[in-house]
Parts: sequence; structure tokens; C-alpha cells
Amino acid sequence: MLLGLLGGLTAGFGRLARGSEGTHAEVFVGNERVALLDLSRPHTYTIKGYIGAATVVVDAGKARVTQAPCSGKRCIHVGWLSRTGDASLCVPNRLMVKIAGVAENSADAIVG
Repeated sequence: MLLGLLGGLTAGFGRLARGSEGTHAEVFVGNERVALLDLSRPHTYTIKGYIGAATVVVDAGKARVTQAPCSGKRCIHVGWLSRTGDASLCVPNRLMVKIAGVAENSADAIVG
């Protein structure tokens, strides 16, 4: 039941508190930030989560999850993220993509 409730919240999670245009996307798997993606550089990233790989696409100052191994695909249905605070969650894969402001470094991407 708890996963159903959390899953139901994921589709609209990123739209609750929209801020200014973001500059980068932070990608978390579990509690660990695994990537910092520059929104000004179009690219497709493969991120390994707990149950499989997910695809995150960055284009035209926004990011979105386009492929995920979960059954509900709510993280995909959230669509494009561009404003600070926007986020997409994949609960089964423990993946979160969150838009943030000015990055603390100038790297195009950090994937580890």
C-alpha cells in the first residue's frame, strides 16, 4: 500500500513547487548523487539503478526520464523537467532526477 501511495505521488511530484529555470539536473540512486548533468549540453545518459538501467535525456535546458525498468513508468510520464524543484522519481529503481540551480562545479556531467 505504501509503495502504491508513493507511486501515485510521483507523477505530480515535480510540479508542486516550481522555481526558476534550472541549470543542471542532479541524479540520485538511493541516497547517493551519481550524476550532475549540465542542462545546456544535450546528451543521453544511462543511469544504473537498483533494478536496472534508466535513460535520462537532456535537451534544450530540460531533462526527462525516457526509459526505466519499472512496471508503472510514472517516472517517464512526468515528462520534461526544467525548473528548480522539478523532479521525477522511480521508487522501485530508487532513482530521482531533480532540477537545481547553479552547479557548484563546471563539469558537463559527473557519472560514477
